[in-house]
Amino acid sequence: MIKPMAFLLSFALVLGASEPWVLTKDKNRISTYIGNPGQNGLRPTRSVMAVSGSPEMALKVILDIASYPRWIPYCESTKMLDRPNDSTFFYYQFMDMPLVKNRDLIVKVISSKIASGYSITMRVAPDHIPVDEDAVRIAIFTGDYTIEQQGTDSTLITFDNMVDPDGLIPDFVLNWASRSQPFKTFSNLKEHMANYGK
Repeated sequence: MIKPMAFLLSFALVLGASEPWVLTKDKNRISTYIGNPGQNGLRPTRSVMAVSGSPEMALKVILDIASYPRWIPYCESTKMLDRPNDSTFFYYQFMDMPLVKNRDLIVKVISSKIASGYSITMRVAPDHIPVDEDAVRIAIFTGDYTIEQQGTDSTLITFDNMVDPDGLIPDFVLNWASRSQPFKTFSNLKEHMANYGK
């Protein structure tokens, strides 16, 4: 059986060989990375962690949008909008932001079975419902989860993310958020998973 930390280390080495990811934090079986700016100037982030339990359990927790305010920073509320089929749905998220105007986000979520577990693709859908004048509508967001079985009772979760909160936010705040928020989010998610359903 591959030990989780050994796997994370080998995973990081593979990343270093193929992608320009820079490690920003490695603690409590959680590793976070930041990538080079893309054409739009945004820097993607990658978060990786090993958790106890099955991929099915991890999938259930991550797709439970009602629980997002418990573990996603600044997320005040969420609402299911519609579900075109069993693997696809749209949801609304409202974020109570410090010091700046609040943000909201509409996301299209598609979950799929893969050989080693599951994948979840999240893409922004800003025009799915009318704009709320009380919040800045986020127009750039991507999120990709890979949930993979590791050993007999361990699951590796990888999340690639890129977001532009839009509006007048100083660069130093954006830089701080891109380095600190991924670790905080996954730390919260790990604790939430450990207590889920209790």
